[in-house]
Amino acid sequence: MARYHDSVVLIRRGWMRARNRALGVRDEASSEESGRSESYRLAWHLQDQEATRFWQRNNAFLLIHAGLLAVLTASSPPVFVQRVVGILGIVLALIWLAVLDRGKIYVYRWNKVIDRIEDERDASIGFPLHEWYEEAKQTDPRPQLRFWWARGETTDLMRRGIYTVIIAWLIVTIYAWWDLLSELPPKIQEIVSALLSH
Repeated sequence: MARYHDSVVLIRRGWMRARNRALGVRDEASSEESGRSESYRLAWHLQDQEATRFWQRNNAFLLIHAGLLAVLTASSPPVFVQRVVGILGIVLALIWLAVLDRGKIYVYRWNKVIDRIEDERDASIGFPLHEWYEEAKQTDPRPQLRFWWARGETTDLMRRGIYTVIIAWLIVTIYAWWDLLSELPPKIQEIVSALLSH
């Protein structure tokens, strides 16, 4: 609750300063330097909140998939439940992938806002932390990871994990629906067998 309150206070201050500038009201609190410094702090605060939400969403999807897996591993669930859970797992994994990509865009946007403020910086902002962080990231002396699938940003690793979850749910779903093949007409069984054998 305190974090929400802090956000509201920061946003209100920003709006008040913008209104004062538009009306031509000049005081020490609404000077250009303190306004830019306040914008910088607000951008960092919002970027941090968006990054926190990004990982909270991913953790929520992990918990949902763990719950679905728990339903499947329960003692002999009915075939209908297996089918529904398999399809639900695929749909939720695809939604998770979309949420991951959208969340990365939001974090990226706030990083761009911080970059822009730092590009227009003056003495009121102080130290360009984001710029220094990006420079340090480029010259990071860590050794390259051995495995191709472990390279890239954290979001890329998470995306590969989601692809693995989708493949697992596809296997579970195919297994759950496999017994229906015997109930299909012989002509369709031949077509399905030909498709699966290639």
